[in-house]
Amino acid sequence: MHLYLDPDNPPPPPTEPPVEFLDANVLEQAYDKTSTIHMPSLEQFLTLTDDTVPDIKLTPGPFGFGYAVTLKSEYTQCLKRSPYASSGDCTFDPATCTEGFSVGIWYRANFSYAYFHTVHALHKEPKRYVLSTGGDTDGHPGIAIYHQGLALTGIVSTGDTYWKLEVLGPFANADWTNVGMRWDSENGLELYANAKKVGHSHSSKPSSRKQPLDPNEILVGCHKDSDNTNYRHYHDGDFDEFAFWSRRLPDDETIFFLGGFEGSSENLSPEEFAVMLQRTDLTDPAQAQIALGMLSAMTDQLSGPEGDSSTPSTSSDGSGTATDGTSQAPVIDSGALKLLGMANVFRGMTKPNLVKKDLTMEEMEIYSDVIKVASKILNESLARKWHNTEMVGHEGASMVKADLEKYVKELALKMKFDFPHDPINFTKTTENIVVRIDKMKVEDMEKSGKFIVTPNYRANNAMKEMWRDWNTPADKVQVPSDLYFEKGCKDEPISLVTIYYDSFDDVGPMRIEPESKLSSKVHNEVDSRVVSVFIANEKPPVDATGPPCHFNLTKMIKNPLFYKMEHKQQIRAHRGLKFHELEVTSMIYRRLCVWWNPQKDENGTWDTSGCSLMETTQFFSKCACNHFGTFAIMAEHMEEKEIPPDPSWLPIVKLILYIISAICLIFYVIVVVMSGDLKDQFHISAACLSVSVLGGSIGMILSMQESMQSDRHACTAIGALMHGLYLNGGLCVAVLSHAGFKAVTAGIIVGRLQPYLLIPSGITLITVGISFIFFIHELGTDPRCFMSWYDDVKIILFFLPILIASLVSIFFSIVIFFNLGHARKTKEIVRADYITFITGTTVLSFYYPIVWLFGALTYVHVAEEDLGVFPFFHILNGLMGVVILVCLGICSTKFKKFLTGQAKLRGQLLQKYYKGGKGVAGNKGVAGSKQQKQKLTSEGPGDSRPDSPPPPAIYKPPPGFEVKSL
Repeated sequence: MHLYLDPDNPPPPPTEPPVEFLDANVLEQAYDKTSTIHMPSLEQFLTLTDDTVPDIKLTPGPFGFGYAVTLKSEYTQCLKRSPYASSGDCTFDPATCTEGFSVGIWYRANFSYAYFHTVHALHKEPKRYVLSTGGDTDGHPGIAIYHQGLALTGIVSTGDTYWKLEVLGPFANADWTNVGMRWDSENGLELYANAKKVGHSHSSKPSSRKQPLDPNEILVGCHKDSDNTNYRHYHDGDFDEFAFWSRRLPDDETIFFLGGFEGSSENLSPEEFAVMLQRTDLTDPAQAQIALGMLSAMTDQLSGPEGDSSTPSTSSDGSGTATDGTSQAPVIDSGALKLLGMANVFRGMTKPNLVKKDLTMEEMEIYSDVIKVASKILNESLARKWHNTEMVGHEGASMVKADLEKYVKELALKMKFDFPHDPINFTKTTENIVVRIDKMKVEDMEKSGKFIVTPNYRANNAMKEMWRDWNTPADKVQVPSDLYFEKGCKDEPISLVTIYYDSFDDVGPMRIEPESKLSSKVHNEVDSRVVSVFIANEKPPVDATGPPCHFNLTKMIKNPLFYKMEHKQQIRAHRGLKFHELEVTSMIYRRLCVWWNPQKDENGTWDTSGCSLMETTQFFSKCACNHFGTFAIMAEHMEEKEIPPDPSWLPIVKLILYIISAICLIFYVIVVVMSGDLKDQFHISAACLSVSVLGGSIGMILSMQESMQSDRHACTAIGALMHGLYLNGGLCVAVLSHAGFKAVTAGIIVGRLQPYLLIPSGITLITVGISFIFFIHELGTDPRCFMSWYDDVKIILFFLPILIASLVSIFFSIVIFFNLGHARKTKEIVRADYITFITGTTVLSFYYPIVWLFGALTYVHVAEEDLGVFPFFHILNGLMGVVILVCLGICSTKFKKFLTGQAKLRGQLLQKYYKGGKGVAGNKGVAGSKQQKQKLTSEGPGDSRPDSPPPPAIYKPPPGFEVKSL
């Protein structure tokens, strides 16, 4: 807002480049910290020289200095302060300034075209004083700064001597200039424009001393002296910020003339800008416009080269862990720190009380420039910096969003709306944010239909252009129109505010409400644009039970708000896939409707409460919510499949152990198959256990191959193989423990082979079948090919049955341990047969659960960090075949006799024992025959020996045959 001498003839455009200011420091170089005298608001320190002239008008001063005064020569307006010397100023008589002085003032000249034709006749032009204490070249002591044509002149007079310096045009027309003067008798007079030296007068001239002004005065905008006390030589222009230093400022302090003013946003820090804002009246649209313009220029630097070069203080994954493995607390980097400073400045500029009432559309355009600033602060290029601020506990970009929405709501409330009035609207479009305000009466809202659809992309040219720039979005919100229930509300004004964010999904925080449907264990991301919708009315408290004109929240339960948002990743969610070779790979598990809940957590979270997913496709999702707020679509990703790398020695060790285990198991099975004497329920069940563990070991070896891990179908088959065989092995251990339990406690050692084989096989087939029926999409997703990456599949169908089988086997083994000395079968040769086997089974019943305890810690995600048990599991599991051979083979007396060739002798001894001493050759029965099994099982549980056995015959072995002790 400039005032010109001739309104019909504005000054020509500047013929010089824009004024450049030195880099000042607002925090340390403010006038109140450096000067002897400072008058920040001239109208408060000075008065008009003539009370009869019109009052002076205020105008925005240089940014950060509040208001300036406007003086007009046609009204003979001039400001004075008298007496002035009592303030400590010696400029009324520079002869008393023993250390010299420095003085400065801001002014904005408003010259018409005529001034630019006076360059060749400057001394014929009238003088127009900027500042005066009565000094001149005629011997009147004091100082003076004045314009004569386009020349700026400075005078210092001690009465006996004067210094005069004339400089041509060191200022920009219609723009603020700081004029500074410094002097002492030794160095002479110097003039400064915007803290830059423009002239120096070393020599002085003599004059005849006259009396100074009495009483002394300081004048702004005119001049007088002691001989002619009439105020004269009035100036047209704007004046602000008078400062005086009672010394000649040294060269390194001439920057003090600016008082910390930063003429360029490039040199302005957020902290300096905040200080300047404190001296700015943001309720004045003109000053607010200047402030927003400078802040907008400052935000341009956030994504510039300087902002991008900042180095994070933590690791690249944001974990706060140094690359050398040592843990360190996350530290905010310089770029993020500057961004936070800018956000704090933005908060200071968006306080609702800074918005004036009854805003016209022109004023709305000025105040809404704050949306441009927010758009730049929330630019997607600043995403890394925003997320860095969250690492140190800051609320992040949601701070700017909240401040913007409060401010826009205040704009909507104070937008001028006269009655009767048709609905009005206001639209502001920027690169990343679009704001739409529809202000209307409640009655007009209810007449608009069941829903009001926003945003309206065809509302005006700005919305049409945004629709094209944002790639023709189909996003929309349907707001129920019937929200008020009192008849007295019909004529009340309300505003429907829609704020549409194109980049908040990139820069916004990803904090989620722990009690919502979202999982904190997987990666979540906003997969749509973000839209905020709310109602602004004159009575902001929202209470359904309150007085009239509060909208009824209970109505939104029956008639909710609907929103439809396009997906930014237009791919199908995982739950819609089919398991076949054309399966689409997707990292998105599902999509959910969310809203930003500022009441949750300390800084707000994404929440699903009150919102339901109505429809979702590859391209969009439609939601219904029973409240207003900030809405989006959240994509919940599949859990990241990260496994710890194997130690360098582990692959070869695993391979060797599994091969050794396989050899042991094959050997055991062959021995049992070839020996007729080992075909009892104990050794046959043990052989089935061996086959199961052998198949599982083969699966483990296959799962180590990269070709298998990369093939989803092969990985699924290997996982199913390991699932079924290892589970069957655990169940076989349980039935072996049960067989030992019955043998020890009831003396039953035969007759249960069939159920012992069918029960493990049946349970195994059932669990494998359930995995393919209900969890087909999860199978084959584990990088190690063990069933699935997801814990629910492994826990329900494998580790839970293994746990139950292990508890059963351990229970029976404990009972066996305490009853081995009281076993019901006391025939020594029979006792030696099964007691040794049962003892091995007891050891195995503890070993197998221990192995799969480590397996559970390996394959189930029980902790955020890897527990490091993977090598231990494979070593123990790789030794499983060796343990089975030792416990169920080497420890079994029957198994050892077969290996040593004594199986026939054992049968003969057992037969003779049962026949009570009859010759061996005359008895056709053999150990393990049907007749002997019937005889063994016919003995009651209480029998310790056959009834009245005959005395044993003395056995004489054939010649050359040595009988070994049993």
